[in-house]
Amino acid sequence: MSSDLTTGAGTGAPWTFPRVVLLAATLGTLALLVWLVVAVASVVLLTLLAVLLAVMQDGIVRAVRARVAMPRWSALVLLWLAIALLVVGGSLVLVPRVVVDMKDLSHRIPEALSEIDASIESTAWGQRAATEFAALRKAGTLQEAAQGFLGFFSSVLGAVSGILLAVVLAMFLASEPHTYVNGALRLLPPASRPRAAEIAEAIGRALRWWLLGRFAAMAVVFVLTWIGLLVLGLPLAFLLALIAGVFSFVPTVGPLAAAVPALLVGLSAGPQQMLWVALLYLGIHLVEGYAVTPFIQRRAVRLPPALLLISQLVMGVLAGVLGVLLATPILVVLMVLAGMLYVEDQLGEPVDLP
Repeated sequence: MSSDLTTGAGTGAPWTFPRVVLLAATLGTLALLVWLVVAVASVVLLTLLAVLLAVMQDGIVRAVRARVAMPRWSALVLLWLAIALLVVGGSLVLVPRVVVDMKDLSHRIPEALSEIDASIESTAWGQRAATEFAALRKAGTLQEAAQGFLGFFSSVLGAVSGILLAVVLAMFLASEPHTYVNGALRLLPPASRPRAAEIAEAIGRALRWWLLGRFAAMAVVFVLTWIGLLVLGLPLAFLLALIAGVFSFVPTVGPLAAAVPALLVGLSAGPQQMLWVALLYLGIHLVEGYAVTPFIQRRAVRLPPALLLISQLVMGVLAGVLGVLLATPILVVLMVLAGMLYVEDQLGEPVDLP
């Protein structure tokens, strides 16, 4: 009987005191690691954002140096100056217009929500729910919904400090990428370093192509949306097109979120206008998803739509807006790792990587 109590189930090894201590230490270490990951999740995500920005800068520098013979630091300085001029010039030109349009949008969204409420109450089934909507109005729920939507933009502005930190970190990473990559490779056994270097290069190449594709798609979405809204005569066409272009950086979820303010502004101009806006956004989404993005990213890692949506949902639950923003590049990295470490190395099958 005593031997049964001191024997591990299915292992036959005795549960000695050192073994129990080792097991407890292992479980405690795993719990501590999980706690640390959760506690510093924002720091980890900001670091990943910095790595993504550094990869973008490295790609531009490589493209410039492939055409013009110059030192790496010279290309980086020119890139930073160009970005600074673009940001300053864009701010001087766009910020006043965006601020005015945002004030107009902050008035139009509550008006559109009130119109939705009135339209619902005018129907037979809506009249039966009039009591519930009256309670919502008394509680200020509709107004809170509008403020909550607009509060998203204020939260984005409130994250400027974190983004600036990521930008500065990205500049350090982009200035000496080989220093950090080689330092990480030195942590691995010597026999594994050549393969790890190949994987690191493949990850960087995949992220560069993915970024190029996303920025090109964002530009196409912005231009098509702006032209379409101008043709429809919708107010705030520039701001709504800018939102659509920026939000399209996040596949699937971004276009849906960008359509909400446009639909509400369209409703403020009439139900028929809202229908035309919905058709416009649907058409642009189809063109971007089935024509522009596949053409632009034909050399990028192919991401299955279902897997992409799942990763966005998981990262959104775990890390909020920043998690959704970085879900796709994280998935790109995981796809490269799975393809090279498992499909190539373990199964011995070829993998089509950019």
